[in-house]
Amino acid sequence: MLAVTPPDANLPFATRSVLFVNGPPGAGKDTFARHFQAWLEHCGLHASIFVLSDAIKKVAHQRIGLHPDLPPRAFEQVKDVPSELFGGRTPRQAYIDVADDLRRTDGPEAFANALLPEMRASADVGLVIVPGVGFADEIAPIVAAFGASSCALLRFSGDFTDSRSRLSIEGALTIDAEPYSQTLTLDFDDLAGQLAGPDYAAWRQPPQPIDQPCEFPGLG
Repeated sequence: MLAVTPPDANLPFATRSVLFVNGPPGAGKDTFARHFQAWLEHCGLHASIFVLSDAIKKVAHQRIGLHPDLPPRAFEQVKDVPSELFGGRTPRQAYIDVADDLRRTDGPEAFANALLPEMRASADVGLVIVPGVGFADEIAPIVAAFGASSCALLRFSGDFTDSRSRLSIEGALTIDAEPYSQTLTLDFDDLAGQLAGPDYAAWRQPPQPIDQPCEFPGLG
């Protein structure tokens, strides 16, 4: 297990270094992560996104003979459309099947362990955002490395229709919200303040950040 040194106490996200995003399919977890990252950067704060499922998607693409350099999100816009490439399954279902298979063969923590060194480096300078988590055991190495008190869990409501589930992390800050995909609204300023702690106001720039994250070019 990689031991993670707590971030410098003078950094804005020293209190909570990791934000996990949990929710059912279609709740807008990845969209939220991109919008929140862009908003934080706009305010002069750094954030990095680590998507555990990207590694799973790469394995799924390799298994059906696609080019190894194909971007993990190549089928993002049609992930719920059945495809002959995936044997009549939707890309989403194919990824879930591969994930379940890898959990049986390589263990649920394999991808998290591989990403820990890079997460550690990113936490030294800003917030680590991990969207799309749905299994407690797959994120256990991250929680153990950083400590539960240094983690936060944002949970979007809704019905889970796949093998993932609504998570709880004992000792972590838990924030419940309506699905981001329905409104594309969430109080980013309040959320960042909860994550960063009492010194957040001194770090945030500019004083009046934009209200709607979907106004960022390319993030509509």
